[in-house]
Amino acid sequence: MCQNHAELIQKSRHRYERPLFTLAATLTLGVWLILFALSFAKADTVAFLQQNIIAEYRADHPETAELDDAAVLQKVPADDRELLDMVDRLNPLLVALIPLGFLLMIAYTIGKIYGKARADGVRITPEQFGEVHAEWVAMAEKLGLKTVPELYIQNGNGTLNAFATCMPGYRAFGVIYADILERALANDDRDALRFILGHELGHIRLKHVMWWYNLLTFIGNMPGLNYLIGEPLSRAREYGCDKLGYALAADRDCKGLIMLAVG
Repeated sequence: MCQNHAELIQKSRHRYERPLFTLAATLTLGVWLILFALSFAKADTVAFLQQNIIAEYRADHPETAELDDAAVLQKVPADDRELLDMVDRLNPLLVALIPLGFLLMIAYTIGKIYGKARADGVRITPEQFGEVHAEWVAMAEKLGLKTVPELYIQNGNGTLNAFATCMPGYRAFGVIYADILERALANDDRDALRFILGHELGHIRLKHVMWWYNLLTFIGNMPGLNYLIGEPLSRAREYGCDKLGYALAADRDCKGLIMLAVG
């Protein structure tokens, strides 16, 4: 039996996950607030940017000293003109609706994944793969999940993988590819199977699958910042869930981790 689930979560969560998440969330909220503020003062912002762009261009190109601002503006790089155009198009309502747009995009994407799992996969229940279902339920309870997520088997076409996600406002669910389940059951490798299932339940328990978590880390995954924030945060999440899977499965030989690594 694992220790109290709150203690287990605290010990398993990677020490850098929360600081990296906080940094990513702060940047995301900061960018959104800046865009929101700029949308109310876009005329002044465009004028300020335009003056600076023209002044810098004149400083680098003395031959434009006699040209008026409109003529110089036509000569500045296309990127600068696109920036001015983007700021000029900012709309407070559209900026305010960005989180809603992100939610709808996530709902559509995850909805397709959920629909495919239900249509093409097999749901694991007490009647279908009852032993696997019992393990899933027991581990969900050890993690303190109030509702046991659904679990599906899906054809992976030879890929050894599993994942967990959440339909916004509806439910979290897990998917395990058939090749993993087939090999684990055929070899009576319950420890490896429990590790993989526990790892995916860890993502659900640690809120990694929630839409707001992914929204708040959006800026951290932008090109450039992803190497400083996004990728390290992703690794921290995976390490934490590996520790949860290990604790739940007592997989001393790490066979579940090896199976995922080679898949």
